[in-house]
Amino acid sequence: MDRNMHGCIVSAGYRWCAYLEKCVRPWELAKERGFNQEKQAFEKFCQPKKKEKQ
Repeated sequence: MDRNMHGCIVSAGYRWCAYLEKCVRPWELAKERGFNQEKQAFEKFCQPKKKEKQ
């Protein structure tokens, strides 16, 4: 199988979402979370969580 460094199966449409810390299909996530299906929207949503200063 063709898995990326996060274990996502690329040929099945999965991409890593750092914000959710899991592999997702961008179009399914867009529908579920209510953002458009453009690459930029997915990348913006899936940016890594910002660590809070203690």
